[in-house]
Amino acid sequence: MRGMEAWTAERLLPILAGLQELQPWLDQWHAEIDPHRQQRLNESIRTFFESELTQLGITAEPVRNWRPPARARRRSAGGKRK
Repeated sequence: MRGMEAWTAERLLPILAGLQELQPWLDQWHAEIDPHRQQRLNESIRTFFESELTQLGITAEPVRNWRPPARARRRSAGGKRK
């Protein structure tokens, strides 16, 4: 999306945060070499993540600190909060 759709770092932060959050599980469960690709999935995802940070000119810190925006509370038809 960064290359084809020109997404900014701000727009990519949620995706990168998700990858960063999954990395410990990838390290635990996908550290073996895939015989078809001759590479480890966990290292492939880590390399992709680090490459994206470099391309976007950011560090891992803003990704680590990213939080989803607060959801707006919806009002019912009668004007009372749910």
